[in-house]
Parts: sequence; structure tokens; C-alpha cells
Amino acid sequence: MDEQKPESKTRERILDAAEQIFAERGFDGASMRNITAHAKVNLSVVYYYFKSKEDLLLAVFQKYIRPQMDRQIAMLEEARKAAGTAPIALKQLLEAFILPRTAQVSESVHQLITMLFARRNALEKNIFSSLDALTQKPRQIFMEELAKTCPELSERELRFRVESLEALIAGWRLIVPFVREKHPQELSKQQGLEMFIALTIHIFTAPPALPLSKPI
Repeated sequence: MDEQKPESKTRERILDAAEQIFAERGFDGASMRNITAHAKVNLSVVYYYFKSKEDLLLAVFQKYIRPQMDRQIAMLEEARKAAGTAPIALKQLLEAFILPRTAQVSESVHQLITMLFARRNALEKNIFSSLDALTQKPRQIFMEELAKTCPELSERELRFRVESLEALIAGWRLIVPFVREKHPQELSKQQGLEMFIALTIHIFTAPPALPLSKPI
């Protein structure tokens, strides 16, 4: 396996430093000089890779989201090939959408995610909008496959249920570490995932609340 290039190592070091400083001090409390000192690089080096502090925070999120997104797309494509011309089974669809997003992340990333959802200022809205655009491709593939698997649901209702699922995943990921500390022997991670996927199946098998055709 090829070793990482020095430029790539430097960028990763800056991202690791930014992740820690942002988590400890928040976006407003962290400065680019704090981050450069922690990463042991010059300020000009940071601005070579990242145009602003907001751009750097976005890159920290992208570092974790891109691999999850790539895995989602790969699992969806595998499920599509296996299903052939038939609709993909709902459980397989949900596994492809959920499992990549349950990958282990650091405590500092959990803190950053909490920060993102706790505030609704311009910064958080910009970050959320950028991440939403980044994850558009797997969401669109998922929506297209869901339309085949759940033909009784309108596009509007499918979108609402997908957005509800995403909110549920985000909340579940935030509370799971605390639940495990409180009940460390109660459930394995695999058992928890199986129960969570079984629960989410009901989101898409519940009777439709909206008609398929739009009212005139």
C-alpha cells in the first residue's frame, strides 16, 4: 500500500487539530491560530488548504460523511443488482441507508454534530445546506428505489418519511453512547441495529396519509 503523500498528511493533521479545537471551544471560541498551533503548521499553510474557518469546519464534517456516503451508494448498487428487475426488499434498502451512517466516530465529532443541531444561526444553516447538497446523490437513489418498493406512497409522503428517518438516525446516534454507558451489558451493537432497522421498517409500511395523486 502506498504511503500518504506529505501534502495529504499535512491536510489530515490540520483537520484532526480543527476537529479537537472546534469540539473543545466551539466555532466562535476557536481561532485559526489555535488550530495552527495544535497542528504545528503556519497559518499560511492552513489557508492554502482551507479558504476560511467555516470552510475548515465543513471539511471536518465531510471527512466523516464522504466515506459513509460512498458506502451507502455501494450498498444500494449491490442491492439493485441483486434484485434484478424486481423492487429491492425494504429491509435491504434500509440497511443500505442506515448501516453506513452508524460507523464509529470520535467523541469530538459527536460534540460537533450536537453543536450543529443545537443552534440555527447563519453558520449552522450554511453548513447544513452544504452537507445536504453533498449527500444528495445517495438520498436521490434511495428515493428512486423506495418509489419502486413502496408504490402506494406519494413522492411527497416518501420525502417526508425519508426526512423523518434521517432525523431519527441523527438523534439515535447522539443518545446511543449515553445509553450504552447506562446499560453496558443490555444490548450489543448488532442487536441495537437490528432493533432500530425493524423499527424504521414501520415508517415506510404505515398506511399512507396522503393520496397518490395531487388534488386539483
